Amino acid sequence: MDCKSGLARPLLVLAATVALTDPAPAAAPAVPAYWVVPPVLASGTRLPVPTGLIATWRADGRAVSGGVLTNRSAAERVARLEGTLTQADGTTATKRFTVRLLGKNVRRLQAYARTPTARMTRTSRRSRAACILP
Repeated sequence: MDCKSGLARPLLVLAATVALTDPAPAAAPAVPAYWVVPPVLASGTRLPVPTGLIATWRADGRAVSGGVLTNRSAAERVARLEGTLTQADGTTATKRFTVRLLGKNVRRLQAYARTPTARMTRTSRRSRAACILP
């Protein structure tokens, strides 16, 4: 309605055409960055699987039974691993690792270094406050 004359004014109508397109292809599922395998393993080591996911393993092109890596030889060898994670919705992601697999008679490692997979904290004796390490 026109405020000055009190008469109704015509209404302007706009129309738009929207073209529908195929949705963008889904990106490949991300492999969790925290999914790691130590570079040296003893024979009989169970390979790691992130919580809530299913992993299948292949070593040098052959399936790994039960996720346990075994070396039947007395000599150490290099193994090329391929792990495939399956998420609850059925999507999969693959990651590759190269490890040194110790011989079957080796019972323990002679040296070991741990690399943290998350930020560590330490408490100062003086302040009793937690400090975040870089």
